[in-house]
Parts: sequence; structure tokens; C-alpha cells
Amino acid sequence: MSDDTRSDDKVTQQVRNSSIAGDSDVSNSDLKQFMLDMRKEMREEMLDMKNDILSKLTENQQDIKQIKDDLTTVRSTLNDVEQATSFHAQRLDDIEQKKVPELKAEMDKKVQLLEEKLLLLEIHDRKRNLLVYGVEEEKNEDTKMVMLDVWHHNYSCSEEQLERGVVMTSCHRLPQSRHARCDSDGKLPPRPVIVRFGFDSDRAFFGNLNNMKRGCKLRVLDDLPPEMKRERGRLASIAYNIRKEQHQSTKIVVAGTKVSLQYKPRNRPDLDWKTYKDSN
Repeated sequence: MSDDTRSDDKVTQQVRNSSIAGDSDVSNSDLKQFMLDMRKEMREEMLDMKNDILSKLTENQQDIKQIKDDLTTVRSTLNDVEQATSFHAQRLDDIEQKKVPELKAEMDKKVQLLEEKLLLLEIHDRKRNLLVYGVEEEKNEDTKMVMLDVWHHNYSCSEEQLERGVVMTSCHRLPQSRHARCDSDGKLPPRPVIVRFGFDSDRAFFGNLNNMKRGCKLRVLDDLPPEMKRERGRLASIAYNIRKEQHQSTKIVVAGTKVSLQYKPRNRPDLDWKTYKDSN
């Protein structure tokens, strides 16, 4: 039996009981109409309730679908971000491991070339200079006049040089080296003189040791940039020990920006010079 039938029976029983008790004079037709109205009203309420529940369920389903769609979009975006991050991380690793060392090596090479070019320019600028060691120092001296006297007394000058004189555009003494050693009397050696010549021919003549007179004790060297001068000094100390301990002939050679020490047995012009190499 349905719920509606049971409800109608219950209402009918209540009405009958009220009729028996004499509480109402309602006729059967009125009772039937009342029952129909009650059934209709209950059905309408049930239908409205059902429609309302269905509507809310539909809205909830739409909200759930929208949330699912949003989650899918978020997941897709996160995947894209992860892929992009992974790609860029891989590129950064590639740059750090390959590109950066290559760029650094290339830049170091360019810097080295530029430094070498600057060094060559400085060597060229010092080309007319000579460093002269062993010139006695006088108080309140005129260095140019001192050097003119040195040239004439220690070199086999030509008549032409004697007539026109030696043109020196600059001439002065340099500060004493911190490595200078005192002699047996406790006296420091005279400060070296740097001379800049006006003519390449004069510079070449006085720079050639073969033009010195016999017994000349001057030490004449090319003027070099500081770093090359330090290397020449280091190699000169090594050359001294080779001559003293191994009885070898030595010479220091300047080629481009490189300074090297060469040696060979004494009195053996038939043998080639060997280049000294540091043990380390």
C-alpha cells in the first residue's frame, strides 16, 4: 500500500471519529473534497521539494565540474612551468659547464694578446734607450756631459760621430736597485744611467759591445719594460752560476716579448746554443 493511500485512510478515520463523536456535521462530499485538496497540496509540496533538491544537485554538479576544470588547468599550468624550469635549468647548466669556460678562455686569450701588443708597443717606445751600469757618479754632475765623456773614452767612435757629437734627447740616473750589493769597502755601486738617443744609428753603435775599447768595464743593456727587466735580472743571476760552476758560456736573448737564457761550452763555436729551462 502506498504512502498516499495510508495518509488518506488516516484522514478518513480521523474524520469518521470526529463524526461519531458529534464534533462535526461535515458531509461525505465535503470530506472527499477535503481529502483531494490535501492530496493535491501535498503532491505540489513534494514536487517543489523534489525540484528544489534537483536544482541544488545540478548547481553542485556544475560547481564540482568547474572545480575539476580549474584543477585540470592548474595542473596543466604547473606542468608547463615545470617543463620550462627544467629546460632553463638545463640551459643554465650547459652555459655554466660549456659556454662560460669557453667564453673565459676566449677572453683570456684576447686579454693576453692585448697585453702582448701593449708590451710590444712599450718595447718599441724604449727602442732608442740604453741602460749603462758602472758609470762613476759625481756630485752635482751634468749627466749628459758625463755620458759624452764616457762614450768618447770607452768606445771607438768614428770621426763623423766625433764631429757632429752624440745626440741624447734625455739622460739621467735611475734609483738604486734594492738588490744592489755593497763592495768590500761597504760602498754601493753607482746608480745606473738611462740614455735616450736622438738617432737610431747612435743607439745601435753604443749598444754593440764589439765597439767598446778593450778593458772597458761598462755594462750596457737594452732598456726593457719592468716585467721583462725583472726576468732578465733573474736569468742573469742563473747565468752567473752556470758560468762559475759549469764553466759554460752564456747569453741572454730578447725575442719579441720573451727573454731567454742560452748556454754552451766555452771555446766551442762549432756547437749550437742551448736554451735554459727552469727545473720546475
